[in-house]
Amino acid sequence: MEYWLLCRKMGENKMKIRCMNCMKEYEDEYEICPNCGYIRGTKPKESYHLRPETILHDKYEIGTVIGFGGFGVIYKAWDKNLKKIVAIKEYYPTAFLNRIPGENSVRIYDKKNLEAFEKGKKEFLEEARNLAKFNSHPNIVHVFDFFEENGTAYFVMEYLDGCSLKVFLQANREKKKTMSVDTALQITQAVLSGLKAIHEKKIIHRDIKPGNIFLCKDGTIKLIDFGAARFASEDTEKTRTIIITPGYAPAEQYQTKSKQGAYTDIYAAGAVLYEMLTGIKPEESINRKVEDNVEEPQKLKPEVPAYISKAVMKAMAIQPEIRFQTVDQFAKILNSKKEVRDVKKEIAFLKKRKIFRIAMLFMIVIGSGIFCGWQYSQRNTGIKLQPAAISVWIPYDESNGEEDAKQLLDEMTSEYLNNNEMISLDIQTISSSDYEYELKKALKNGTGPDVFDSSCLTAEDYDYLGDLTPLFKLSVFHPEDYFYLSDYRTYFPSGKQLPLSFELPVQYTNILEDVTGAEETGNSKTKFLAGEIKEYLGSTDDYAEIQQQLAGRYEMSFPDNTDESKGSFKNLWSISGEIDTKKQDAAILLLYYLLSETSEDYLTVQNTNHLPLNKNVMTVFVEVNRDFEGIEKYIEQVQMSVME
Repeated sequence: MEYWLLCRKMGENKMKIRCMNCMKEYEDEYEICPNCGYIRGTKPKESYHLRPETILHDKYEIGTVIGFGGFGVIYKAWDKNLKKIVAIKEYYPTAFLNRIPGENSVRIYDKKNLEAFEKGKKEFLEEARNLAKFNSHPNIVHVFDFFEENGTAYFVMEYLDGCSLKVFLQANREKKKTMSVDTALQITQAVLSGLKAIHEKKIIHRDIKPGNIFLCKDGTIKLIDFGAARFASEDTEKTRTIIITPGYAPAEQYQTKSKQGAYTDIYAAGAVLYEMLTGIKPEESINRKVEDNVEEPQKLKPEVPAYISKAVMKAMAIQPEIRFQTVDQFAKILNSKKEVRDVKKEIAFLKKRKIFRIAMLFMIVIGSGIFCGWQYSQRNTGIKLQPAAISVWIPYDESNGEEDAKQLLDEMTSEYLNNNEMISLDIQTISSSDYEYELKKALKNGTGPDVFDSSCLTAEDYDYLGDLTPLFKLSVFHPEDYFYLSDYRTYFPSGKQLPLSFELPVQYTNILEDVTGAEETGNSKTKFLAGEIKEYLGSTDDYAEIQQQLAGRYEMSFPDNTDESKGSFKNLWSISGEIDTKKQDAAILLLYYLLSETSEDYLTVQNTNHLPLNKNVMTVFVEVNRDFEGIEKYIEQVQMSVME
């Protein structure tokens, strides 16, 4: 009896240990977990991974690695306080860091990478902070905690038991099966529900794909891995390349400077639905822009209803404006069983609508008694031109290309050449890095061009420029039809440069409530775009970049204190001081045409960030860019910089 009691007592005192793989307890006399077969003390797959049983933040016991890549590691872990399994993501950009085996702290390879590492870490924690806002949403992975430790950062998420949609689809392919329409719709509606929540917070996922959609064993569908691009270095081009997943990323994500919005995620969601229905991953969007060979799901799988097939193709339209603009629109169509317009018909319809819109603007201008571009050809200029060949010099930005610059000038001068057939233009394009040197040298040597962009010149160069007074003496030229030209001599005392456009100061404000580092001061566009400051006093020239990078997250206003902020003229043009009379007439008339509606539309509305001097074109500019409503009144208050 005593022996039996002793044995029983010894059994009760046996130690329990927790398996770092399945997180279940078992008696410590075993080296192998009887539940999952994990061998205690097994080294991690990669030497830089934290060893199992490592304690983080005094309460999280690290287990085995369940995922890793170029920017992070995800561990299974045990929350000792809450007594439950969690997942912990570690910020670990392998390009910057290493970790000596047996140590927890990380080390940076090169101090040159420190700034990029710290920026990435900050954005990593910001991602966790943003995700934590959605802990009540059933279709978004929940974040419980985030902190810094070991020289890097971590955030704690709910542990998901199941598999990714990617794994599920691969298994189906191996079995030569496709998903049922009902299951595909169920998953898609869950994805759209999660996207709706984040879009309402002005967040775009930008990496919706089967690998980032998790199918839990309890039937729940979760969106995971938010903001992977935030882990990249400061090189924007590389960042965009990293987050692009061919087949799911729309064409705008392939561009370093492009406007993105809810429709970006909608394309990806549509592509995922396409693959679930057909078993085929769609062709890369950038290739579809050249030749679109993606067939409707119904053609590949006849049991797919027509309304679903057309909805998928609309969501995956190459043109963002043709796609559903909100996830609600997409979800409602999938629920309503109503067919949307065929994408090809939609494209044709939009073309007609665009033409109609242009025609309406045209009629508005005509109806108001204001002359239009075509009327330039109807006017008697009072100049009798003689045949002449005019040499024209323009700089080109190497980022845009020489051909683009030449094409732009060809478009700007087309009306002039059509109405003056006796004139020819010899256009020479020069790299902007060499333009100033080459122009000044040619002017000094007397071999300069007849007409040229003189934006790079200063007052000391004006002796080489010709007088533009003849332009203002043309009977057809009315300075009041252009902004600031009624006071031309005030701004251009020399009378030797003519602006084609201008810029004005603008106040930009980030409208998100919780801008990171909003307490910081300074006036830096870089910090503003990064969300480190709340406001930025910039100019109209910043508009396109801010609109592209902060779509839906900014407001634009015109500063009240215009005494301290002055505008400036852009695209300054001149004629040579040595030009003969015959060529001078042709050159002056060319400058007149460069201020026309046709020319200014090509220059400002379609190509640059500058504002048009032509008041008629400004009407169209504001129609296209609604943020500029009220700018005409603002222009009356702003003083421009005087060109000395």
